[in-house]
Amino acid sequence: MLTLQYNSDNYVDFLRVIASKMQADITGNQMVVPEQFGQGCIKAVSMPFNASVMVGEITPVADLALERTGGTNAFYSLQFTEVLEEKPQTVAASKQQVLSYLDNSFIALANGQLEAKNVIRAGTRLRFVLVIFERKHLAQFFEESVIDLFLGTYFAQQLQKGHFMPIDADYRLLMQQLMEVPADDPLCNNYITTRCMLLLERFITRFMQRAEAGKPLSIKTADEINRLMRVESKLVRDYTQPPPTIDVLSKAAAMSPTKLKKDFKQLYGLPIYEYYQKNRMRKAHTLLSGNNYSIKEVGIMVGYTNLSHFAVSFKKEFGVLPSELLTRDEVLPMGEPDL
Repeated sequence: MLTLQYNSDNYVDFLRVIASKMQADITGNQMVVPEQFGQGCIKAVSMPFNASVMVGEITPVADLALERTGGTNAFYSLQFTEVLEEKPQTVAASKQQVLSYLDNSFIALANGQLEAKNVIRAGTRLRFVLVIFERKHLAQFFEESVIDLFLGTYFAQQLQKGHFMPIDADYRLLMQQLMEVPADDPLCNNYITTRCMLLLERFITRFMQRAEAGKPLSIKTADEINRLMRVESKLVRDYTQPPPTIDVLSKAAAMSPTKLKKDFKQLYGLPIYEYYQKNRMRKAHTLLSGNNYSIKEVGIMVGYTNLSHFAVSFKKEFGVLPSELLTRDEVLPMGEPDL
């Protein structure tokens, strides 16, 4: 197991620690993981006012331990972690282990002054966006009273229930955009900063809207939430194939079909197949907006053999035909927060 220990409050500095440990070069704040350690790349960018971000996608060949020692500087780390390919559980990953294994996708806020230990299991392909910020960054979006309420409420719920906020279509889109921006783009840092601040604002707004609505999750355990998150990942993994049936998804979640449909809608805000279709069309919108594929190619990539059906579905979602989108300079709007 390779262990990376750090206590920095800046991810650019932490990237240097990783590069030194792996004997890798950093070019333009980006490091390619050496073959002897796995596959993937990691990049880190400093943002205004002591904030920083690290984004990456890695598949280690051996278990990779990340250990943050407690620090004296007051900061927070917002973590978006998505498991893209999961290695089957082993005995070493039992709940009795001291280290926490990153086997599930999640969004979480951590206090940077506290110790944290996590392990990325060998063979697990993981995508992540990590944002370090200070309390003063929140003042850009919220009043002091709201900030106090958010921090107090969030960490109180975290202690009681653990992580419960899922990575949904909107978050996944922002993560993908952060992954794809070229490191040598002259506007790379500005682009990343803007997207990270949007992630931060969106995370807090969604949390506070749910808290203020007084609609706590009826889903009782972290294990149930993790199973629902795996169902969501399975549902949107490959649009070239028909979506899994409710029976297949309920077996994957180890839930009855009725419970799965009820709990999925509560966690993600939409019924299962409405969520699938909305996410499918957003994927098509993103592909078309990139101007790298034809309408026919995009239709096939999201599972349509009949382009007329694709055009009708696209217009139903966005109000324009795919051909009309290509003549516009349109930005895909983010969905409304789900309560």
